[in-house]
Amino acid sequence: QPWGTCDTDFSVFTNAATDIAHKQPIYQKSYLETGRDFYKYSPIFAVAMIPLSKLHRHISVPLWFLGIFICFMGSIFLIKTILVAQQQNKTLSKTFYLLAILMTMRFLLSVVQRVQSDALVLILLSLFIFALYRKRDIAAGSFLAASVMVKLTPLIFIPYLIIKKRFKARS
Repeated sequence: QPWGTCDTDFSVFTNAATDIAHKQPIYQKSYLETGRDFYKYSPIFAVAMIPLSKLHRHISVPLWFLGIFICFMGSIFLIKTILVAQQQNKTLSKTFYLLAILMTMRFLLSVVQRVQSDALVLILLSLFIFALYRKRDIAAGSFLAASVMVKLTPLIFIPYLIIKKRFKARS
């Protein structure tokens, strides 16, 4: 078996995607080869995973790893853009990048080891914050909604939006 396909979230994603493509229920059976783990994500995410579920694991797993890397690097780029936006000539030192990667290394290695969807949630939340910063409320709401479609944990941003009275989209 390819690395990262036994007892990982990726197996759960792709197995649920296969079932949803065949119009089978996705919340009633365990999807792991060993142990028990049920699909806990939205049906939209399972539909989005259908193309990867149709590929051989030797192709789909490396594509997922590439996606994790792209999402992680994209998140760093977006956060850097927000941090230096006030001063156009300001540049961040190499220390910033080194510390950013070192401080998130445990998170990144866990995502890679378990072949999880957290890097996708990270880029969607980075896009949400970037859109909020640029005062693009509809885009921000769309990115937050997309991240919630993958995992429910981004709902922790809802109290912030309520406190800031940002619950009505402006175009």
